[in-house]
Amino acid sequence: FFFLMTRRPPRSTQSRSSAASDVYKRQIIAMQGPQLPIAAAFKINESGMNLQFSPFEGDKLAVVAAENFGIAGRGRILIFKLTPDSKLILVKDIVEKDAIFDCSWSEENPNLLVTASGDGTLKTWDTLQGVLLGVIQGHKGEIYGCECNHKSTNLCLSSGFDGLINLNDIVANKVIQPFFGHRGVVYSATWHPTESNKLFATCGADGTMRLWDVTCLLYTSPSPRDRQKSRMPSSA
Repeated sequence: FFFLMTRRPPRSTQSRSSAASDVYKRQIIAMQGPQLPIAAAFKINESGMNLQFSPFEGDKLAVVAAENFGIAGRGRILIFKLTPDSKLILVKDIVEKDAIFDCSWSEENPNLLVTASGDGTLKTWDTLQGVLLGVIQGHKGEIYGCECNHKSTNLCLSSGFDGLINLNDIVANKVIQPFFGHRGVVYSATWHPTESNKLFATCGADGTMRLWDVTCLLYTSPSPRDRQKSRMPSSA
């Protein structure tokens, strides 16, 4: 028979361990930096998934949220105004039946907001009236990211669970062009800041970042056989 015996470590070891722990805690505090004051705060019951300040009004903030971390349950769109004394005032609260993962303000109209939903729809809202203006059903599964174009204001990117990046027309409410290349979920898509009429970048669960040129429109939604032959776009 074998007996496993445990005993307390020597006091000297305990002292060194405690001292090392204290040093580690001080290092963490130093890395975190000074505790900065919070200018304003607002508590909701759902998980905040994303947020964006308005490009027109610096005191307007859109927040999208989801119950149960977006796994199941409803979503919300909250529009806040920031007061001169740094308080957040909720001015519009829109409840959706499914999770909302991302949002993007249109640069055409200060009241237009585009949202990415868990039901696979890209939706355009009039946040002043709280009215749904348009719906694009272009994805199979959750849409995790969306971003409106800075120059061509009718264009909006969407990326999602199905591995697609869609170039959408939020005025005509249709998908202009799907792009395929990632092997798995595409979490985010963003326009180039100065060449937004040409370039956008994406990243996904396959661990790759990809740069796309919308002027050539080389990538379409392929057949399963074509998907096996897909190649990463050139970074040149």
